[in-house]
This record gives sequence, structure tokens and C-alpha cells, in this order.
Amino acid sequence: MTWAVIGAGYTGIAMTAALLDAGLDVELLDRRPVVGGLWVDGTYDSVRLITSRKVTAFDGRPLPDGPTFPTGPELLAYLTATAASTGVLDRFRGQNQVLSVSPESGGWAVTTATNHTSYDGVVLATGLFQVPRIPLLPGVLNIPQLHTSAYRHPGQLGDDVLVVGLGNAGADVAQDAVAAGKRVTLAVNRGRHVVPRRVLGSPIIEMRRPALLPELPMRLGLDALVRLSSWRSGALPSPRHLVLAESPVVHSALLPLVASRMVTVRTAVKALCGDEVAFSDGSTEAFDTVVWATGYDYDLPVDRVHLDAGRGGYRSTPPRLVGGAWSPVSRGLAAVGHREPRGGRGPYLSALAGLVAAGARAQAWVDEPVGRRLADTMGPTATVFVDNAPEIRGLRLLTAAANRL
Repeated sequence: MTWAVIGAGYTGIAMTAALLDAGLDVELLDRRPVVGGLWVDGTYDSVRLITSRKVTAFDGRPLPDGPTFPTGPELLAYLTATAASTGVLDRFRGQNQVLSVSPESGGWAVTTATNHTSYDGVVLATGLFQVPRIPLLPGVLNIPQLHTSAYRHPGQLGDDVLVVGLGNAGADVAQDAVAAGKRVTLAVNRGRHVVPRRVLGSPIIEMRRPALLPELPMRLGLDALVRLSSWRSGALPSPRHLVLAESPVVHSALLPLVASRMVTVRTAVKALCGDEVAFSDGSTEAFDTVVWATGYDYDLPVDRVHLDAGRGGYRSTPPRLVGGAWSPVSRGLAAVGHREPRGGRGPYLSALAGLVAAGARAQAWVDEPVGRRLADTMGPTATVFVDNAPEIRGLRLLTAAANRL
């Protein structure tokens, strides 16, 4: 069987390497001329991963020695080297913007801007960071504005900056702007937990629950500790969920910047008024730059009915897939990279790639969708935030089931 992997980033390289290792014929498609995905041209100069070097790397392929938290260029170099050493570069077909994926007799038609190619199977590995989301608000804005996807350095900003949204990227932009001498305001729609990169000297992403400590008391204690830290900084709204109910903001500088009032916190933006912004508390204020740190919308180039029998687009609910990968309704179709592991992506993607390779190999021997067969072991779910250890155990269980097909 010949498979197409769409998206040559962190996820796509892992999937392609695993498929090649399983002896399958693969082509890796991406709109860019080189591998690396958003790490090629979609990150800002100061970006540093929130995951440590240890848990960013794929299993058996450690990152070269360096600071605990890799920079964007370091990760790009690692991904490029991994693609070269695994044979992925030989299967890379760059400058192929995929416009659509549609079923055809015996497989899938992948249409790009320049050609139309048939494959037996398709793995969609385009990830979460696809369509920049900017909220639709009443009014117009007559001052420079940009989404964090277009932010590279503070030279793009004016002297009076409004950052809209509380997340890792927004916190980084705010920190950059303060360091560059800008006046910075942060508009926050809802409370989110903010945790430091390190706790007691160790990367927080590597912390594990002690074996004898029940999960609920651990979560309640961690939640209380994080809330106390945020309360001491003042201004940020209190979250309405426990600290591990969704991914927290991992940032060591944001709370001190808020506490020292070097970053002013305002309520949510409700309207745009030329060079002013109206907030939900009824006040207005003028700025000379607005940065939208408002995330991304998930989207895929295949009609959702073929992926999980859903109707409409992907923006309302995540797709329901087996193991966060396999379509339960279509033969030879997988979509990966839409889940957010609370630990590092390296071990998670390694386990996920094992499932994709085993399922793709099994699909050659079964007539029905391999996802439907694997659903007997573990049913499809739309879960987005997952704990690494139990998720990896589940992926290995599904991989073993696929190897038995």
C-alpha cells in the first residue's frame, strides 16, 4: 500500500518514519519546501519550548545536549536531522499545498495546487496550529494588529501594546514587549492557571504523582498551590477549573510581571472603536498595536463525514477517533496531532506513531476500516487533553491489537 502523510512537522515526521520502518511506501507532503512544519516559519525569535529536552525528543532519539528547554531553532535542527537519518527526507515532497482529500475507488485522492494523486491510505498530520483565530467583534480597528502566528520580534510592535488572550504565546509576547520598553496591557477573557517552568529546580512538565498519593488529593493540593501563587500576583481572574482539567499556561515570568504592574491586566475585549478598544467592564482605552493571542481553529482538508461521520466542520467539536488517530468509518484514513498531552510530546508521538504504523500495515489485510476493528479494544473518543502515562498505555494496547489483525 502507498500512503500519504500530510504535514511535515513534528507529528508528520514521526508518523512517516514509523510507516517507513514498517516497510510501507510513503510520501510526505507539505506546502513548505523543507521539513519542520511551523518550526520553519511559524514561530517568533524568542520562542523556547515549555517541555524539557528529555520529553521533547522521540523515543531512542535524544536531543543533543543543551539548555533544559530547547529553542525553536534547536527543535527544527533536531527534526531535520531525524528526517534525514530515518529516510523521511527521501520521501518528502515539498511545495505541495494539499487542497482536498476525498475518497475514490480503492483509496483516496489527494489534490494539491498542481496535481491529483491516488493513495491507498492517508495520515493527516497537520496538527492544531492551522487557522489563526481572531474573534469577530463589533466595530473596526484602525491601528496595526497581528495574530501571534505572524509575530516574530518586538520591533513589529508600537509603544503601547494590547495583548488579547492568556496563553503561552501571549505571555511570551508580553514578556518580549516589556523587555523592549513597551507599555503592555493584557486582556483576559477567563481565568487560566499559570505555573512556572520549574518547581524545586525540576521542569514541571516532568513531575509525576508519587505512587502512594491518590490522584484527587494530589490535584486539589496542586490546585491550591497554583491558586495561591496567582493570588499573590494579583489582577489575574481566578480559574473555574482544577489545574489539570486543561493545559495550564507554563510561564515563569508572567506572574512577576503582573505583580510588579509591568503588565496591566484588563477584562475581555468587547468592541473595537478605531484606535480604541472597549472592554467588558465598560471602559475604553487607546493603543497603537493589538496582538491577538487567541489561538487557532482546527481544520482538515477532508469532509468530516469521512473521518468520524460528523456533520459540518471541525470547529465545534474535536473528531471522534480511535486512539486519537484512526477513523472508525473510513478505510485507510487517520488524523493525528490534535491531542494535547500534558507531558512532553516526544514519548506520546512515539507511541502514537507505533499505532499508526501497526494500523496501516493491518489495513492491507482487512476489508473494513482498521479503526472499526480497533474500536472493539478501545472505542473512539474526542478527548483533547490527555495524561501521558495512561494515554501511552492505551496506545500500546491498541498497537498490540492492530498487530494481531
